[in-house]
Amino acid sequence: MDLNEFDYHNSFVPPESDIGLNMMLRWAGHQRTENKDYSFNGMRRGSQEFVLWQYTISGCGQIESDEGSFLIPPGCAFLLTIPDKHRYFLPSGHWEFLYLGFNGSEALRIARELRAKYSPVSSAFASPQAIAAAKMFLRRGMENDLSDPVETSELSYRFFMDMIRTCRPDAGDAGKDPVMLFHQFCVQHLAEPLQVEDMAEFAGYSRSHFCRIFRGRTGKSPHKYFLELRMRMALRMLQSGNLSVKETAAACGFPDNSYFCKVFYRFYHTNPSAFLSRKK
Repeated sequence: MDLNEFDYHNSFVPPESDIGLNMMLRWAGHQRTENKDYSFNGMRRGSQEFVLWQYTISGCGQIESDEGSFLIPPGCAFLLTIPDKHRYFLPSGHWEFLYLGFNGSEALRIARELRAKYSPVSSAFASPQAIAAAKMFLRRGMENDLSDPVETSELSYRFFMDMIRTCRPDAGDAGKDPVMLFHQFCVQHLAEPLQVEDMAEFAGYSRSHFCRIFRGRTGKSPHKYFLELRMRMALRMLQSGNLSVKETAAACGFPDNSYFCKVFYRFYHTNPSAFLSRKK
């Protein structure tokens, strides 16, 4: 299926079933957003329990949870249970993604078991089978070809079984995605001077191979990605109002305050002091 067949806000909701099913697709969709207010709090979406799977096609999203802050670049997916303590949002630019929602006791049980083993964002959740299933659900839904709830439940089970198969220990390094490893490494060493060689070594690749993989997955060099991550963190720190410009610079790995101000201006078209003044 060519995703360009669809508008940027297409979604499908299967008909309600009067059969008690423990695994059921509740919706499927394809969306592209540039809305800077795009943000969902996992504790403010009602009391009904459900599972959300979301795969990034282009652009980038972000999740903040008790486990940390995670970017969701192209090729990665997140798996969440709701209600839960998290927030996913558009940090900047655009975010284009496929998404699926499921409910039922089995969907929740499997998702919670997978989440106990993996961070919210993992390549283990973005297997070719999962992506193909998401496209299938959306295509068939848009063609009014998912009217049988039993068949839809069977297909939903298959989606989760394929994910479990991908996540098995003998499935190789599916859960050890170099981009996500790099992201977590950067978050843990945000204030330290890092070289690309350090990043490649941590991910288990040579410098050249790591850079090639990383650029192919994100469209950016590791250095640029790390700088953008630092500046997003700097913006959030300044927004909190708890740190001075100098303290924020140091916390984000900029011992030279004047250089930090120059980089901040390049990203946000204002200097940090002026930004703080507007916040007061």
